[in-house]
Amino acid sequence: MSDSIKRKVQETFSKSKESYFTSATHNNQSDLDLITEWLKPKSEWNVLDIATGGGHVARQLSPDVHTVFATDLTKEMLANTASHL
Repeated sequence: MSDSIKRKVQETFSKSKESYFTSATHNNQSDLDLITEWLKPKSEWNVLDIATGGGHVARQLSPDVHTVFATDLTKEMLANTASHL
């Protein structure tokens, strides 16, 4: 991915960082429960959540695994999510 595309992505998502965290679509508990059901996480797992956005999947899996690493291209998104988690 070129630097100009990365910057565009970062600019776009930085503007909506809080809306990702509060989004009913992204925070749909029945969908998040399905992720746990499908993955059947184990306590010894280390999980990588790429493009974590509002951190919903990281939060969902964290009680059932050893460690969750949440990443995102947008630093502002990560900072906002970390403040909520």
